[in-house]
Amino acid sequence: REALQREQIERTNLGLLLHALHEIADANIPPDQRRLVQESEVKRAMIVLKRLALLQPELRLEQLLTHCEEQTARDRNPVAHLIDPFQLRHLLTFQSGPQDEILTANELLTLERLVEHSPEAEIAAWFARMGADTARLPKSAAAHLRAVYAQCSRVFAPASHLELLATETALLTIQGQGAIGFEDTRLFFSLHKQNGGKATPGLEDYLQSDEINHAAAQHRAVGNTAMREYFRELAYSFDHAKLPALEQRLVATIAARTAPPPQPEPEVLEPESPPQPEPRRGLFSSMLNLGQAIRGTRE
Repeated sequence: REALQREQIERTNLGLLLHALHEIADANIPPDQRRLVQESEVKRAMIVLKRLALLQPELRLEQLLTHCEEQTARDRNPVAHLIDPFQLRHLLTFQSGPQDEILTANELLTLERLVEHSPEAEIAAWFARMGADTARLPKSAAAHLRAVYAQCSRVFAPASHLELLATETALLTIQGQGAIGFEDTRLFFSLHKQNGGKATPGLEDYLQSDEINHAAAQHRAVGNTAMREYFRELAYSFDHAKLPALEQRLVATIAARTAPPPQPEPEVLEPESPPQPEPRRGLFSSMLNLGQAIRGTRE
């Protein structure tokens, strides 16, 4: 009975949280553009929240709502609230708990500056250093890196740097959390692509077909013809094999990076040949030499 009561309380709290998250979106959408949420959106939001609670059991709901409100205030794209009515793009950047000893605030600030101003080689070196021992990284590492991407995309970091950051974030997510964690990171990048369209570099491979159609419909609702046409073209040329191929490339990259270095083959020494005896002279040559010696003495 106590377990049943506890489950009912959790469901009630989850419903209240979803309602509060949706109110954040509605507050940023003109009344004539508001829409009913779909059942699939509610289910997806519930899955994200449950995974978040498992990864960060110490989180408090008021902190979560405050985080989403603060991030929403930085949004420059009003259509984002139509595309993402439960603030999943912000939920997926939430971190709680004490500061980690490895992925410190200074390390994350360093990464932001690298993505904004430094060569790609230095960004890759930062990730190589962090990825050298993923077992020591916190469970919230992926959320930290997604937050760095959100911040860097706001300040219009170079497109190639953002693509590299997305790839490295996906790699560390798979290493630390496996397929379940990758789905959260995939969804995060998909939402950024749905919101930004052509202005958001790359990320097409993170999209699913229903998400492309959803983005096209929401951009059409706000009268953004160019974005609607962009997503319609993506839908027309969509290849269902792209997302599985992306996962395979990421897994192969991890395998190559974590494989032990090849051991040098042992040197095989040639066996030394034993000294060969001088060839024995045949009877004919010995008799010939003897005859020559005799003739020489007679002369």
